[in-house]
Amino acid sequence: MKRIAALLLCLILLASSTALAAAPGSASDPLITRSFAEESILAPLLEQNTNAISRALAERYEAASAALDVLYDNALIRIRGYEGYTLSARLVPITLRAGAQVDVLTGGSFVLTGGDATVSIVRGTVVNASTGDEVMTGASLRTNQRYFCAENTMAVFTAGESAEAMVDGLHLVDEMGSAKLPFRDVAADRWYYSAVRFVYGRGLFQGTSGTTFSPEKSMTRAMFVTVLYRLAGSPEAGGSSFPDVADSSSWYYAPVAWAAGRGIVNGYEDGLFRPDNSVTREQMAVIVYNYVRAIGGDTSGGGNLSAFPDGGSVSGWAREAMQWAVAHGIINGSDGYLLPRNTATRAQVAQIMKNCCDRLGL
Repeated sequence: MKRIAALLLCLILLASSTALAAAPGSASDPLITRSFAEESILAPLLEQNTNAISRALAERYEAASAALDVLYDNALIRIRGYEGYTLSARLVPITLRAGAQVDVLTGGSFVLTGGDATVSIVRGTVVNASTGDEVMTGASLRTNQRYFCAENTMAVFTAGESAEAMVDGLHLVDEMGSAKLPFRDVAADRWYYSAVRFVYGRGLFQGTSGTTFSPEKSMTRAMFVTVLYRLAGSPEAGGSSFPDVADSSSWYYAPVAWAAGRGIVNGYEDGLFRPDNSVTREQMAVIVYNYVRAIGGDTSGGGNLSAFPDGGSVSGWAREAMQWAVAHGIINGSDGYLLPRNTATRAQVAQIMKNCCDRLGL
């Protein structure tokens, strides 16, 4: 009897201790199990590290993707042999003077939003995407209808008295239309030919003589500011505050005075402007950036300068402007390098100004 009672007592005590014991693997279990450590300690740490790595990779991917987009666009244009063309993924607005032309290639489209224009089909097929009809060469365009260039197509859209339009895809805006350049030193097979036609047709550049453009000549600071002054329509200007721009009869007096008055140029630390100094690529980026900001244009967005081997050599005062210029495809680099402190030739500045006008709709 005593043995049975003792056995029952042992069973009761064992059941009580089991009921009071902590569940295996719980936080109160004095013996931490592997599953508890993985779920409560390792899993949160792993999630934190994974999130940090994901954010870092996303930032690097975004920067690399933006740089690759610029390189891809430029490489695609060069590979296809269309140096000077612009590749736009979306419709961008353009204003065309009388007789100006827009070459549009396969996959691109043209929308006339105002004025009048005609289309000449060099090869292939143009379709009115708004109606589904094929368009014949020489046809007059209807406003607010999209004319699409089908496979293996090149079409030339020509403005009448004037035209407002939108264009996308691979295209080339030629402000001079069928007019010929008067410069014997700008051959049609040179990479800067279309850019020179553009800036000359817009009245932004003049020749260094009646028959020369001097494409390889360095661009001075006075010349560059004068180009922007003409782009702005040669507005009224006040007096110059620079001691070395004091002769009101000089050809660059009004442009420099205007640019300084609008905060587009600030001069050097000693208060001089140095109009005859060659403009550097990073100075151009800052001046164009300030010009676009002064006219209320879009100065948002910034490219990743680390995509260029010499991106770190951009001066601190020029970094924001250079990032913006790279992001908008205004400055694309030379052979993969930014060369921020190198001077620029007239041909290079012509291309930069064309890029600026095409990408920003100026």
